[in-house]
Amino acid sequence: MTNQHDSFPNLMHEDSFEVVMRGYSRRQVHDYMDRTRHQIRDLEERLTRAIAQIEQSRMELAEARRRLSDAPQDYDELGQRLSQIL
Repeated sequence: MTNQHDSFPNLMHEDSFEVVMRGYSRRQVHDYMDRTRHQIRDLEERLTRAIAQIEQSRMELAEARRRLSDAPQDYDELGQRLSQIL
């Protein structure tokens, strides 16, 4: 992903439809709706993956903070912990 514009489809692009007898071309409208549904589905899947990654990162951060708080705060405490371990 080199550019944000490459990552997400251009949802603001306005497509135009040919005017045919009694309205727009049904085929063009159907194709447009299919493309739009696929784009929405893709974006929803990407959002779900991103949310899961954020949650995983939060859990890892909480674990790292817990380990840090359990770590000795000074060298005297480190010496006591080493003697307890040994």
